[in-house]
Amino acid sequence: MDKVFFDIELYKNYLLIMFKHDDRILYYERHDNNASGDFSNLRQLKEYLKTITLVGFNSDHYDMVILAAVLKGYDHNQLKKLSDHIIINQSPSWLTYKKFNLRQVHFDHIDIKEPAPGV
Repeated sequence: MDKVFFDIELYKNYLLIMFKHDDRILYYERHDNNASGDFSNLRQLKEYLKTITLVGFNSDHYDMVILAAVLKGYDHNQLKKLSDHIIINQSPSWLTYKKFNLRQVHFDHIDIKEPAPGV
């Protein structure tokens, strides 16, 4: 599987999931609950995620949790509450999944923060 770097940015009414795949940049964007970008719907995004290895930094504790909520259909208000909870409480991912009744998504994934020395 191709290794693809990814990151998620989330604001009150804006969501961006960005992927760096070889020399290409792909993205899923949602503003006021209207989707755009390379993936016009969640089904396309989910199918893409099955074909790659996601690589992120601190992605186990933030990005993968947000991704699970996006794929479950959370709206912007729900996503913002989830994001604030993770950031403010520095909640471990397993506890966040439980508190927000989310299931962990199982895509091929590497979080480079954990093996990074000095972190």
